[in-house]
Amino acid sequence: MKALVIVFLVQSMILFSPVQASDNAGIVEGLATGRIKPEGLSEYQREELLVSMAKRLVTLEARLAAVEKRLTDAGKTAATDDAKERIRKASLIFAEIQRLHGALRFDQVKAGLDSLGKQYPEVVKAKAFRKLSNELKVIGRDAGILEIERWFQGETTMDQAGLTLVVFFESWCPHCQDEMPKMEKLYNKYLEKGVNVIGLTKIADPATVTSVIGFIADKGLTFSVAKYGGAMAERFGVEGIPASALVKSGKIIWRGNPELISDQTIEIALAQP
Repeated sequence: MKALVIVFLVQSMILFSPVQASDNAGIVEGLATGRIKPEGLSEYQREELLVSMAKRLVTLEARLAAVEKRLTDAGKTAATDDAKERIRKASLIFAEIQRLHGALRFDQVKAGLDSLGKQYPEVVKAKAFRKLSNELKVIGRDAGILEIERWFQGETTMDQAGLTLVVFFESWCPHCQDEMPKMEKLYNKYLEKGVNVIGLTKIADPATVTSVIGFIADKGLTFSVAKYGGAMAERFGVEGIPASALVKSGKIIWRGNPELISDQTIEIALAQP
């Protein structure tokens, strides 16, 4: 009887020993090296080992997912940083192209746009890139005649002065509201040098005759302003407002946003034959 009790206690220690139950790493290593035979494991050890390995697998999968996320995030950050750097460099190049455009150096502008498009093909679809490319196509066209439906002030022609600045605007346009006072300052500065300025509006909805008259008074405009019609917008390549063009000897010699017009632009245009 005493011998049976001893055997029972030994078996209990083997089956339920905390050390034995928690030593799953050692068991796995023993099984891998052949030091422990699968048939030598008790049912309890096998169940404990399966549970432990399942928990370990879940933990490893969670860690793997975390590592993959960090790598993905790092890749995205690197890609974003690279994209930002490309945009920065492309913007600097485009700013120089715009400066050349303002200096009426159109051959260099065309070459610059071509080079920029090849080096940074993603910018080709950018609005500013396409806009400048389209504006270049207008240069050299016949300006034609003013197709006026109504003069608000200062009836004139594009041939009246040596150089005419034509500005397309609408009274409700925020950018026009900013740029038209600048055109007034430019007009006053270069009037004696033979520069004429003509503001043209279609009075597009929601603008009205009253709002245009109020706009002229509010901005203190003294140059010629009229409502135009016909095919002038198409001829001058106007796709949005504000838009402006320099006309000399019946030809469009510059086309762009009025915010890009500088003293240099006017001086160079005046000096051209």
